[in-house]
Amino acid sequence: MTALPGTPSIQNAIPMATFGTTAFAASGLGLIAGAVMLGFGLVWLQWRARKLAGHHVAAATNTPTTIGESPLWRAAAPILSVGVVTLMMGSVVLPQLDTGYLADPTYGATDLSRLRGLWSVITALAVAVILALILSRPPRVMQSLNDGAESALLPLFNTASLVGFGAVIATLPGFDVFRQSLDGLAGGNVVISAALSSAALAGITGSASGGMSIALDVLGPSIVAQAALLGVDPALLHRVIAVATGGLDTLPHNGAVVTLLGICGMTHRQAYGDIFVVAVVVPTIACALIIALGMAFGSF
Repeated sequence: MTALPGTPSIQNAIPMATFGTTAFAASGLGLIAGAVMLGFGLVWLQWRARKLAGHHVAAATNTPTTIGESPLWRAAAPILSVGVVTLMMGSVVLPQLDTGYLADPTYGATDLSRLRGLWSVITALAVAVILALILSRPPRVMQSLNDGAESALLPLFNTASLVGFGAVIATLPGFDVFRQSLDGLAGGNVVISAALSSAALAGITGSASGGMSIALDVLGPSIVAQAALLGVDPALLHRVIAVATGGLDTLPHNGAVVTLLGICGMTHRQAYGDIFVVAVVVPTIACALIIALGMAFGSF
């Protein structure tokens, strides 16, 4: 969601507009963070599985859905197309287009570097959706589009409401105290400061995308200015902030946690300890590692 380069997740897309990066920002650091999450997560889950062997768990009340068999390539093709199209759009197609008109105030007085990442992801997702519809057997176009639109409403309104919430919070005197305290903890280091502020806001809101939106909407310009002054690669900030928000966001009040526990028919007391390890502790370790590597060797 946050670490792997090329992922079309909203957590990987939000920093693009602020830093002028693409979905593949700091790919090497992202792969390292992803490997840490996968490795440590699997080690913990296997240890817990052995410890709980023979432990009785109540059967889920949900009725399983029967899905017809389909060739693996048909299921994999739309997913793989996302990464391929994103990379091609960002590195080959868009740079060859005449985008000088974007500097006109009518089009937002911007430039391609701030839009390339988002345009690439949007195009890639559109291609993947079309490909999935073509390859589906039998094609269920209207049902798929209706289900997709319905599923999109929740994250859309969640992110929009949290950005509005952040705009209100930023006007309060206490927010300046909060920001200065984080800057003091970071010792003036823009990378650590960005990670701490975005992670803290993700924890407060219980949402990685929401905390990131608030942090970049309010603090983005100052982070970009400090990075330019200190010669910090925006790609490093992109990846660090994305990974940082994917840690503290998974606190007990996180919506995904509540949904997961409801589906599994379990309580916070029964299951949150393991969720905390694999979704909070491990991503935080991964974030600390890539911060150290990024500060030592730069983004790669």
